[in-house]
Amino acid sequence: MIKGTVVTVCRREKRGGFKDPVDEIFLRRGHGVENDGHAGNHHRQVSLLDWMDIDRHHKPGVTLEPDAWVGNIITRGIDYASVQDGRRLCFGDSCVLQITQHCKHAQPDFKIDGKPRECLMPSCGVFARVVRGGPLKKGAHVFSSEEFDRPRAAVVTVSDRSSAGDRQDESGPLLRKMLADDFDFFIAAECTIPDDYETIREKLVELSDSMACDLVITSGGTGLSLRDVTPEATLSIMHREVPGIAELIRIRGIEHTQKAVLSRGVCVQRGQTLIINMSGSPKAAGEQFEAVRPVLAHALKMSTGIPADCAKERSDG
Repeated sequence: MIKGTVVTVCRREKRGGFKDPVDEIFLRRGHGVENDGHAGNHHRQVSLLDWMDIDRHHKPGVTLEPDAWVGNIITRGIDYASVQDGRRLCFGDSCVLQITQHCKHAQPDFKIDGKPRECLMPSCGVFARVVRGGPLKKGAHVFSSEEFDRPRAAVVTVSDRSSAGDRQDESGPLLRKMLADDFDFFIAAECTIPDDYETIREKLVELSDSMACDLVITSGGTGLSLRDVTPEATLSIMHREVPGIAELIRIRGIEHTQKAVLSRGVCVQRGQTLIINMSGSPKAAGEQFEAVRPVLAHALKMSTGIPADCAKERSDG
């Protein structure tokens, strides 16, 4: 169990130089600290540093000045050198950060107005991405959570009849079991909603942004009926499409039935969340999950934004 406390939060609108301590920062998913020059759509959205690292690494005899910060969040009680890349930490009541990179080299001393100043970002600081955003103030508790230590998934059954209680949902529980048993996912949500465009959109945004799911699988609403609007709702909230997974599902489906070509399911990314449409039939949904199983772990690893060498992974097998 990791435990610590936020002692300082900082930001600076311009890149470079020292950051300014403030009363509160706002962390935005997929971006970092709002109004900070180093935020953006990359894996080094937020910089973290702990006082034990500062005590351990700053030069003996050098007085650390109050404004000599280059990290966004300064904590006390966390040995970031021992925290692996990919680990997620909860900050306060709402924020979750995922460690994406350890600093490999100490940054050189800064010069302000031509005078050298020691930089409070030693080699053991880390960078992180925002998994779930919100406001963060000094004094907030930092802790690890079993709920976020495992990949998070959600299953959404889209069906007018099942949501009204007229038909038992079988595909949702099947997919939930396959995710939990085969990949050890933490199932953050399992729900049934009607074939309604706005309802589907709102649920996908909630699961991606507020609930910080890594994977969302929908079941149903991918056919040719006028009420089948799951693909349209999914595409409307995406940041980019991942067409290969949907193509794979249809190609493998043809091996079982020619009717597989009628599925209009899509696969997209919203932030770091992967969303895959599957069919409402339990048999078809199970077959489609088996089709994507070989690539699912790698797809989720890449969607986190943590740097990886794909060529090396292929050669290592």
